[in-house]
Amino acid sequence: MEGEFYTLNEDSSVNFEVPNYSPNPFDVIPQFLRRVKDAGIDRATLGSMQGGPEAIEYYDTKAKDDILSYIQPINLQSIVNHPELSVEEDKQELFINYASKVMIGTESLNDFDKFVQEWMDRGGTEVIAEATEQYKNGTAKIRE
Repeated sequence: MEGEFYTLNEDSSVNFEVPNYSPNPFDVIPQFLRRVKDAGIDRATLGSMQGGPEAIEYYDTKAKDDILSYIQPINLQSIVNHPELSVEEDKQELFINYASKVMIGTESLNDFDKFVQEWMDRGGTEVIAEATEQYKNGTAKIRE
């Protein structure tokens, strides 16, 4: 919502600031649930919701321009050896398992450092080294 989550500049660019701290640990749940698709929400139902037409207009026109380019390492042997460490959407087995436990309350968000350590211990150090090498030698894929 304009004014609450973002402001527009005179040149139509957007000022958006993500809060760096939330006193409510459950605020992260929507980000974990972004993989969950609601088949009941489509263009027709979204169009009839408050702010829906604006959302549709944004995704139809400006969303592609707002996506930042990023570098994605490709064909990492370390990921082949440790597929649970994948960073690809819906293939992040280790992360999805941890996030699910946080959501149902059997794991604390405060234990994130333990998750990172497990990721590193399972081969994350190799993944980082191989991805860094691809970045340095220019073989990593630039995605837009």
